[in-house]
Amino acid sequence: MVDTAASADSARAPGDQVRCEGCAREVKPELLCPTCVKLGIQSSYFCSQSCFKENWKKHKDVHAVFKLLQKKNQEAETSAETDLAKFNPQDRNTWRNDPHLRNFLSFSFTGELRPWPILQCMRSVPPHIQQPDYALSGVPQSELDSRRKSNVHVHSEEEIQRLRETCLLGRRALDYAHSLVKPGVTTEEIDAKVHAFIVDNGGYPSPLNYQQFPKSCCTSVNEVICHGIPDFRPLQDGDIVNIDITVFFKGMHGDLNETYCVGDNVDEDSKRLIKGAYECLMEAVKQVRESTDPALGCMYTWSERSASPCSLSTQPQLT
Repeated sequence: MVDTAASADSARAPGDQVRCEGCAREVKPELLCPTCVKLGIQSSYFCSQSCFKENWKKHKDVHAVFKLLQKKNQEAETSAETDLAKFNPQDRNTWRNDPHLRNFLSFSFTGELRPWPILQCMRSVPPHIQQPDYALSGVPQSELDSRRKSNVHVHSEEEIQRLRETCLLGRRALDYAHSLVKPGVTTEEIDAKVHAFIVDNGGYPSPLNYQQFPKSCCTSVNEVICHGIPDFRPLQDGDIVNIDITVFFKGMHGDLNETYCVGDNVDEDSKRLIKGAYECLMEAVKQVRESTDPALGCMYTWSERSASPCSLSTQPQLT
């Protein structure tokens, strides 16, 4: 049976509604899964006892995933910061006891950059903030379901307005992240501050636990193409860093990124890469606006054509 949640969430304003975990209807936050209550999960509401019973088999997976995350966080209580004084990024022997670094022991690197330790514990998001379906499980079920559909959803004016608000919050978060970029700052520090900024403004940082991604934004330094994991490596004068931020707000995801120069000694090839990537993006946007029947597949062609004159190439598997 579900528990009555009279005082389950003191941070939620009176009259607020939540989405039922079973049928996705908007309901009052009154009925909570009792197992979730014991585990301290305060966001699993249901509209009725019958809905809870019908969806129990699927919902109980949340408990298993939550316990697994708890175990991982307990194992990571010894902060990576305590090992940084002895860490040598060029000595792979120092990677063996680190759960993140050991994944790179046999990796063939294309440049000088090497992975650094990360803070293993995932950051938390207050339960009163609307969260995507993968926040606990790591599985974006709604996205997987949409891939099986043959039709394309056309957004209403109201949905487009929510998209604009979400993207505006993402833009503000990205501008804030840009202000933090300077030599000596770690991408772990940027991630922590971006996470706090998004949460303080009522949003959920979309990368967090998406397919088990451990951080709230992506930071890709130098030769890392995209989706780099923030770590304890200090940014160096002459680096370039791409910061990729996605925000979940009012039921919508807003995704944007930019690449920045670190310090005053960035080489000309890196600057050409940044400028060329921007010009490719603007050309693709122009083509979409001017085309009477734009197809997503054409965007790669437009980007590739814009990149070639700059002696650059695109990554087709990521386009």
